[in-house]
Amino acid sequence: MPTLRKQTIHAMSWSALETLGLTILQFVFSIIMARLLTPEQYGLIAVLGVFITLAQTFVDSGFGSALIQKREPSQTDITTVFVFNMVIAVVCVGAVCGVAPWIAGFYGQPILRPMACVLSMGIVINALCLIQFRLMTKRLDFKTQAKIGLGSTLFSGVVGVLMAMNGFGVWSLVAQQLCSHSVRGILLWGLNPWRPSGHISLASLREMAPFGSRILGIGLLETVFKNLNRLVIAKLFSPADLGYVERAHSLSDMPISGLTSMLNKVMFPVMATIQDDFKRLKSSLRTSVAVLAWVLFPATVGLIVVAEPLVLILLTRKWAASIPYLRLCCIDLMVYPLYVVHLSLLKAIGRSDLVLRTELVRKGLVLISLLVTYRWGIMAMMAGYALVSVVSFVVIITQSGRLVGYRIREQAIDLVPYVMGALLMGLMAWLSGWIPYPNLWLKLISQIAVGSAGYLLLSIMFRWKAVMQITLALYPYLGTTGQSWARRLTGVSAA
Repeated sequence: MPTLRKQTIHAMSWSALETLGLTILQFVFSIIMARLLTPEQYGLIAVLGVFITLAQTFVDSGFGSALIQKREPSQTDITTVFVFNMVIAVVCVGAVCGVAPWIAGFYGQPILRPMACVLSMGIVINALCLIQFRLMTKRLDFKTQAKIGLGSTLFSGVVGVLMAMNGFGVWSLVAQQLCSHSVRGILLWGLNPWRPSGHISLASLREMAPFGSRILGIGLLETVFKNLNRLVIAKLFSPADLGYVERAHSLSDMPISGLTSMLNKVMFPVMATIQDDFKRLKSSLRTSVAVLAWVLFPATVGLIVVAEPLVLILLTRKWAASIPYLRLCCIDLMVYPLYVVHLSLLKAIGRSDLVLRTELVRKGLVLISLLVTYRWGIMAMMAGYALVSVVSFVVIITQSGRLVGYRIREQAIDLVPYVMGALLMGLMAWLSGWIPYPNLWLKLISQIAVGSAGYLLLSIMFRWKAVMQITLALYPYLGTTGQSWARRLTGVSAA
């Protein structure tokens, strides 16, 4: 029987492989599409994305998370949730198509009406896949999920690019999304043996309702308030302005969202298996935070430093207006994945009440920030959102830390090395950018090389905990030469 540590490492490995592959594929396809399409077209798809995501949150209803949190869900439980999700999906499609004329009229964009109806078909497709995906997550089958994610992203990306090249405009983005959902659904049902059977039980829904309803509330709050800025920008400014903001979010969010998704998929089910052992929960939380901070802080600080050459090289000057937005996005993304880890812990131990309470505080702060900052423009709105993210992070680490004995002072001490290391790395990369380079490519490569080398050197010199944990996890797979170097550089051994 594999230990929890081995299960976690195996799950993390496959989830990391999927995340890396998806990040690369999405990055390549998004760059090609951004060069072919306009900021206005990205703004249109972003507006509809808010309503589609909101409907999708209703479809999940929180019962999918309840299945993972429940120790031994029965076939009746699973089938009941599947049928319930399908019913809600059909209702949501009708709702989206019903409000489509209002959306088009409110934003003065008639094309939004047919786009909304076509995009809503993805809600039903996702509902068909939801239980399959949750069951794979519960048994930590991230190997199959990796194959499915990579296959659907590759196929849909090729379809989107071909349509954009042939002048389909914003409809190429619509087709890309629907293809991704469809291929993912086909692969999930083909590779997962579960099929609905048995009877539907209202008692099962009632049993999972307390946990699931809170998770639904949390999901709705997250969706509404995460997208509130988009709705306001689309109404008060122009689709092009929203397109610039979306491109900044996409570019900054691409590596970080993959990391967040990986952690959310892995840490919630892993922590749920040890939900009664607070000592092990604290150890798991502490290790996860250290490893995440080691990767996250330098990545976001580095992105702030190289934002200008990165955008100009990859997206061309057509997207130059997104550079300041990209830098502000990085502040939010520096703490959000850490926030998700603490959120997973609270959900794993069944404290969805605390999760809901924490999310209510976060959303209240977002609303206040938006009401105060919108009159000063997009930059002020995004700066306010970044500040709210930092404050919300402090709130949740206080809640989760108190439950497992991981006090905020202890957490701050654990994070200081990675914060200081990332700032030093950013300073080195920034100073290297003052050299008069003959072109932007050379400047970008030099800044990345200087920053990465400096940060790795600091990590090894001071033997940070995250480096020790990563080396220990990889040690058995390094081979004789690799293990020798690992012992020499870090002092870590199989023992």
